Amino acid sequence: MHKVAALVGLLIINAISLFGQKNSVSAYSQYGLGDLQWITNGRSFALGGMTLGQYNPLFFNIDNPATLSALDLTTFDFGLNTAVYNISNQQNPSGLRNYSTNFSHLKFAIPVYKGQTISFGYIPYSFIGYDIRTVEENQDPLPKVLYRFTGSGGFNQAFFAVGSKPVKGLSIGLTLKYLFGDKERLNYVIPDLSNALNTRQKSIVRIDGFVYNAGLTYQLKLAERKELVIAGTFSPTIQVAAEYTDVQYSHSGGDFGNPVDTFSQSGAETTVRYPMQWGGAITYQQYSTSHVIPVFTAGVEVRYINGSELIMPVEGSTWQNSLRYAAGVSMLPRFFFPDLERSTNYFNRLEYRLGGFYETGIVNIQNQNISQLGMTFGLALPLRIRGLAPGEVKYNHINIGVVAGRRGTTSGNLIQEDFLRFHFGVTLNDKWFIKYKYR
Repeated sequence: MHKVAALVGLLIINAISLFGQKNSVSAYSQYGLGDLQWITNGRSFALGGMTLGQYNPLFFNIDNPATLSALDLTTFDFGLNTAVYNISNQQNPSGLRNYSTNFSHLKFAIPVYKGQTISFGYIPYSFIGYDIRTVEENQDPLPKVLYRFTGSGGFNQAFFAVGSKPVKGLSIGLTLKYLFGDKERLNYVIPDLSNALNTRQKSIVRIDGFVYNAGLTYQLKLAERKELVIAGTFSPTIQVAAEYTDVQYSHSGGDFGNPVDTFSQSGAETTVRYPMQWGGAITYQQYSTSHVIPVFTAGVEVRYINGSELIMPVEGSTWQNSLRYAAGVSMLPRFFFPDLERSTNYFNRLEYRLGGFYETGIVNIQNQNISQLGMTFGLALPLRIRGLAPGEVKYNHINIGVVAGRRGTTSGNLIQEDFLRFHFGVTLNDKWFIKYKYR
């Protein structure tokens, strides 16, 4: 128990240190609420982001809170992401390399009664981070002009969720999320002229309010130890309180330290219209007689976000409606193949995960959808637990995953992002609050 506590503490300290790192390097994070983080646990990371139909007693998600009712053990789930990007366009086809590291999730789930579980934690909603520079060449006597656009920030969610199974086969759930964070933009206009006035505009949008989503699952029994999980989720359009600040500076020459003129609009109260979302999934799950989780899973899901509903202060609507498709397969060889059940080979005890996804694109530039697609792979590495008391139950895993994907296009001199993303996480399952008679 002390070793587990030390591991958890070390992971949380590492997560705190990530807040000083680059969370995003995508030029497309400048639009709307930023670069959305669809994936909220290590298992779905490796399954193409497929998460809504995962009805699993060890791994949980809050995208569909109804799945919480599957948990039998108190569960701690934590993860980190890192990525390497190659960013290219027609002017630079070989591309530039960049990196990002971010916190993925921190979640707890506690079964209260059989079929009823509560969950709480913290997950990022989106990341914002970009630095774009372009030069306007002019003929004499007009100087060339450098335009620079930078942005940083992101939005986060502290959540509380509950899942319940009121009748056999049917589960329902609700997640309440406190959405908060800011989006900061700095825009520069710098003429190549020593006595010209440079301009700098700084704008900040802060969001502070509650949103929610509801979900359900239905387990349709197909045969002995085989089932089909049908899942659906919905989140309505909500007006979220926001604050907008805009400051414009004029500077002399190349000096950005002492503005010669300032215009400021500070702390204007406004709202952001959070868009409606829905999702649906179908997942096939097969069990064995000797293991608590599905030994084989295959599923598909679709998620829709009514992005055109998003209204940001000053920017207005910069998103469009978008669909995200995902599919994934997982297998535990030791329990799926009867001949391997007595195998002592560690690699037969791993859960192997494979998936893929396609997003139609929530951003449209020059009449081109900025779509995204990728393939995923991952493993769940079980940790051996020694010295268990009679009747004591623990299942601990390290989750690792990789995504290889692409977003955008170089057509029309737009930006194409080829990326490799990596995930590292830990899932700890234990029976808490139980006093064992033997130690």
